[in-house]
Amino acid sequence: MKFKKYIYITLIVLGVLLVLYPIVHHFEHEQSSMQSTNDFQEYVQSIQDKDREQLAKEIEKYNQSTLNQSVSDPYSSGQEVYKINDRLAAHDVIGEIIIPKIQVKEPIYEGTSDTTLQKGIGHLSGTSFPSGGIGTHTMLAGHRGLPGAALFSRLNELEIGDTFSIYTVKGLHTYKVISIDTILPDAFQMEPLDANQDLATLVTCTPYMINSHRLLVTGTRVEENANVDIQRPLSIHWIVLASIGALLVAGWILCRKIGCRRK
Repeated sequence: MKFKKYIYITLIVLGVLLVLYPIVHHFEHEQSSMQSTNDFQEYVQSIQDKDREQLAKEIEKYNQSTLNQSVSDPYSSGQEVYKINDRLAAHDVIGEIIIPKIQVKEPIYEGTSDTTLQKGIGHLSGTSFPSGGIGTHTMLAGHRGLPGAALFSRLNELEIGDTFSIYTVKGLHTYKVISIDTILPDAFQMEPLDANQDLATLVTCTPYMINSHRLLVTGTRVEENANVDIQRPLSIHWIVLASIGALLVAGWILCRKIGCRRK
């Protein structure tokens, strides 16, 4: 009987660990992302006016260099990582994406390597820097279905008219969704720039867990919404509740199996 009890205990412990793994991983991702975005916000607020002007010039120079560049599927080939400014590059994060409808607030990094997309949202090299501006079109890519990191897992829930915001060294810019497209990876390309619009496209794989196509959600810049909440959703509450629930269930099962209930 003791041997069976040990087996039960081992199975229960393994089950609890399996349940808690994605929860703990999600918590770690949330903490890391929160720290990264907080550090970036502090950096942006500390920029002196003369440095801000220099950054704006360097961003404009980069955007001009992308006018004739081709863009490939971010999930099929590695993207070259560039740096616009040494100080900006030193902070790793170049911005953050906020999508209120699906509770997303994630840091934006340069490039779309697998390492980059494991920790946040990647900016596709060859597209405009995500700081906005008439005649620009930036593209941001994110994974779906990563254990412990939502990222763009719910991007398919966005509809025409929904909004998302991008925060960079040039401030907070809000975009309204105007088109949603599904394409094959080999059909991935940058549309010709519209000289009269400021566009941003969010990219992820679809269908969920199959990843045979690419989902493109494009928004056009609208008047800034001063009420956009750029605070991270308090998903930590759900993490704590789920952890407590898992432990309570495991404890109850354990007591039942090893006979700790009094006859």
